[in-house]
Amino acid sequence: MHVLGGHKGTVNCISVHPSNKLAMSISSDRTLRLWNLIEGRIAYIKRLQGCGEIVKWSEQGNYFAAVVNDNLIIFDASSNENPTNVKFPTKISCMCWLSDFALVAVFKNTHLKILKFNGENLATEDISNVCGQRIREILFCKSGDANFFVASTSDGKILVWKVFIELLSKEKFERFDQIFTLIAVNIVQGQPRFTCLEAHFYKKSENVISSAKVENEEKEKNEPIKSESRKNNEKLKK
Repeated sequence: MHVLGGHKGTVNCISVHPSNKLAMSISSDRTLRLWNLIEGRIAYIKRLQGCGEIVKWSEQGNYFAAVVNDNLIIFDASSNENPTNVKFPTKISCMCWLSDFALVAVFKNTHLKILKFNGENLATEDISNVCGQRIREILFCKSGDANFFVASTSDGKILVWKVFIELLSKEKFERFDQIFTLIAVNIVQGQPRFTCLEAHFYKKSENVISSAKVENEEKEKNEPIKSESRKNNEKLKK
């Protein structure tokens, strides 16, 4: 085991680059650090203007976003210079990237915003009637051609939305439900306080699908035979 040391305060969040060769960490010591996982050393240190709470790489690793106090700071990974800084009246409790084009940020007042990589707001939704308590973590998942994001709340709920990600290429949306549809709300017995979340979606086995297809084809072939047999029986009865 190799220890990556350097932060002088609590490490609040770690995000691994899609290549698995780099990782980003953010800390209460007001620094954002890039780690070379191949060589096991620090590669870059960024001084922040406040306590760093969240950091996330985008889907392709072309951008990364950091939450510092009430600010969302979005960096272009190719330069790290002139980041987009968006200040909000309410703190962000969690966030996740949907693509390299857009991300979702959930606020402590249970509002959810879809933001472009440049910080522009695409849509806002009040989800307090669904989640009840604060959302602690949110994840984006894929399953074949379908896209979802999953959230956990501080009162033991798991929420699942389906995401129509192809609509994210548009600049504005008339309604939030054009992009996301809530498909499941599960309450975990005992209403535990979640501290972290991981989600995976599994496709049905191709063998099962193939088997079902063969059965349907056989059924269709046998239908004319059954129909002819019924006609013959009716003639005999007459």
